Amino acid sequence: MRLHCMLPAIALLAGASALAQPATPRGRDPWVFRCLFEDRTRMLIVAPRPNIWIAFNTATGAVHKAWEGEMVFRGKVWDFSQDSSAANGRMLLSRRDELCRMKDEPGLDMEGSEIRHGVEGPLRRDPSDWHRRGVSWSEGLSADAGNLRPDTAGWIFTPGAEVQSGAFDARGFTRLFVAFDEMSRKGPMRVEISNDAGESFGQWFDSTMHGSRDDEWQWNFRLIELEPTRHLRVHLRQQGDFQKRIRNVRVFGDEVAWWVERDGKTEPAAVEWRGHEVHTLKDMAVRLNVAGVEVKERLDAETPDGAVVIKERFEFGEIPAGTALRLRLPRLAGGTRTSEPVRAMQGDELVIEKAGVYEVVAKFERLEDKEDAR
Repeated sequence: MRLHCMLPAIALLAGASALAQPATPRGRDPWVFRCLFEDRTRMLIVAPRPNIWIAFNTATGAVHKAWEGEMVFRGKVWDFSQDSSAANGRMLLSRRDELCRMKDEPGLDMEGSEIRHGVEGPLRRDPSDWHRRGVSWSEGLSADAGNLRPDTAGWIFTPGAEVQSGAFDARGFTRLFVAFDEMSRKGPMRVEISNDAGESFGQWFDSTMHGSRDDEWQWNFRLIELEPTRHLRVHLRQQGDFQKRIRNVRVFGDEVAWWVERDGKTEPAAVEWRGHEVHTLKDMAVRLNVAGVEVKERLDAETPDGAVVIKERFEFGEIPAGTALRLRLPRLAGGTRTSEPVRAMQGDELVIEKAGVYEVVAKFERLEDKEDAR
């Protein structure tokens, strides 16, 4: 048969085949990939339905965030930028992750304030509890016609300037990071970290400067290697005889999700990532080992009548007698949560004492329904 005769026949066969296929209820296969997400490495992103996203933290072995909306793709893979991809839209599930931040506000200028050391008074997580010397706020660099570039607003560090956070409680967190943006290629910023409220600084590093521009921001972040304590403190110091701009100084980390209870004690459980698998047109699953127990978690979502339902289905292997696993669930953003069996959920924790299948379902109403109920 000639080619021009074969093409119509192929088209008819393809059309007949398409008509014979039952319509799948899914908008697409589960889309699963790894990326740098909101300054976190090794994150697993799951898109079980169109516009529904789940960020799974492979370091903690738990859902970190879920939202309805879109994924903002940033970073060297996507747009060659210094940024990382981020969530954009209606938040559904989330975990507390930021422990301390120096607010970028001119009203917090404390020129000449004392840099304090040691444990003083009640320990607070107050993000404004930063102490500064030789630091002032700038609304931005001058551009053409005397206008300011608002994207360059930040704290100006004069020679010898320094800032130090108040002591804050980092217990219950793991994989802590200190992060900030800096501008100026004349020399690096010295960053020191203490876990005894500033009596000593057991870790330090010099910042990474921009590769080519003196008027562009360079993103910095570094893993904190010290043990998280209730006396963590961060100190930044300008070393050279020049000015430097700094903004977005913060400490963030991963809240411990899995805990093991045995011998009357509850402590963070060791979590080992074993990978993930995709079940085409159905769902996907992650595999973990938690305190020696094999765990398989299936992640899925549904959108009945515009509502959003996030499903986590767990399969637990044998659990030693006298041992219980506790999973601290992410915070709900206005939804409701149920479990099967019902008794497995205690407050915001899933408590597992024996092998079996357990399910946690979080349901969120349509935004229109919530607005009508007000």
